[in-house]
Amino acid sequence: MAGFGIQTAAVSAGGMTLNPDSQKNGTEEYDGSSWTSGNNMPTFYRNIGSVGILTAGVTTAGKKGPSSADSTDTLEYDGTNWTSGNAIPLSPAPGTRGMGTQTDAIFAGFPSTNVLAYDGTNWSTSASTSISHSTGSAGGTASSGLIAGGYNAPASAILNATEEFTGAFSGTANITTS
Repeated sequence: MAGFGIQTAAVSAGGMTLNPDSQKNGTEEYDGSSWTSGNNMPTFYRNIGSVGILTAGVTTAGKKGPSSADSTDTLEYDGTNWTSGNAIPLSPAPGTRGMGTQTDAIFAGFPSTNVLAYDGTNWSTSASTSISHSTGSAGGTASSGLIAGGYNAPASAILNATEEFTGAFSGTANITTS
C-alpha cells in the first residue's frame, strides 16, 4: 500500500490482502490516535510509490486494477479527493519508492537504475542509482534521502545495500553505496 504523511496526519491507501488475495482501493487517514475512512482511489493499486503529507500526497507506478496491469498512473491526494496527474515517462515497476513532497519528489526503483523527479506536474529523468532497487525502503527529501534494501531487479537478489542521495537531482547528484 501507499503511505505518506506524519504521525498525526497520515494516509494509507491501496494495497492488497493475502488471505484472501484481493487488491484494495480504500484510503484511510490517521490522526495520531484513530483511523477514519477517506475517499477511495479510482481503482485498485498495489506496490506503488508515494510521498507527501495528508493534504498534498502523490502515488505512482506499481500494479493497477483487478488485472494487476503495470501502471503509469500518477495520483494526487488533497486530503479529500484523488485526482490524476501526468503519467510517468518510463515503464512502470512495482516496488517504486519515493522521497520528498508532492511538488519536489524523486522516485527510484524503476527498471534498471532509473530515477525520476516530479515537480507536482511534470516528470523528468534524474540521476541514476548505482544498483537497481525494487520494493526497498526510502525516506528523506528530494535533495537528501536514501533507498535501502529490497531486491535487485531483474535478478531478484536480496539487497543489503543503502544508497544515499544528496544534491538537487537536477541531472547531477552524489550517490554513494554503503
